[in-house]
Amino acid sequence: MRLIIGLACMVLMSSLSSFSSAALSPSFEADRLLLEAEDLIEQKKYSQAQDSLSKARTLRRELPSQFYFLQGQVSQALNQPARALSAFETFIEQAGRNAPEYFETLRLITDLKNQLKQPKSANNTKQTPKAELIWSDQQLSSDDYYEYLQFLYQTDDILAAITQHINNLLSFYQYGDTSILSSSRIEGAHRHSISVKLPDTVITSTQDLNHRKKLTTNERFSVYGLNPYLKYTCSLQNASCRLFHPKTGLTWLEISDNEPAAQELTRAISSLMRYLQQYRS
Repeated sequence: MRLIIGLACMVLMSSLSSFSSAALSPSFEADRLLLEAEDLIEQKKYSQAQDSLSKARTLRRELPSQFYFLQGQVSQALNQPARALSAFETFIEQAGRNAPEYFETLRLITDLKNQLKQPKSANNTKQTPKAELIWSDQQLSSDDYYEYLQFLYQTDDILAAITQHINNLLSFYQYGDTSILSSSRIEGAHRHSISVKLPDTVITSTQDLNHRKKLTTNERFSVYGLNPYLKYTCSLQNASCRLFHPKTGLTWLEISDNEPAAQELTRAISSLMRYLQQYRS
């Protein structure tokens, strides 16, 4: 039930954000999102706070120092010490000694540096706190994961369930906010979607949201003989997470900066590729 509510909230939040952001210019909307993130952090809703910060990052080229303090708090709560350290150090450089959070941030930096020096153990890995926004139990087997998505999307078609899940994630976490695109002109904003042609072909459609005609390009590849376990990276500097192409190893899909979302998207696409490989055989 909690999982279903989580995905329903994704759709609702997406709808609400389009209404709220359309009335403000990008710089004011970015400020609103920072206040929203601060409130969400106080409520310990860290994944939602990351969503707000990621959207704010795409709206302003020069962010206030407070952004990096909030980003550090969120990254630390989501157990991303390296990203948290980078954010806190940027905050200190920008805000300086007069910032009210100056000494608090220095202590946090010290703690994070000590944490990063410690070797990771199996026990520490098991105790890693999970992000608040969770779509699936990471211990589910492939068959259980398929059944979970079938239940979630109320369909007996495994392929349809996986594809819908992937496209929901790509839509909700698309790189660039289309509701304010006309005023913000976010560089590089785009929207991905995925479809399948049996027996073994994945088709990616990418729409350029900055282009006046919103041009769409398509790419296709066969999953046969490919490693289905994808890799991704998230960058605070680019305010995005990038999934690498299973065939070329180059950047393939890009979403807004949300590591839990990137993890779930990677898992869903890997599950799709494994399903197609089994279907073909």
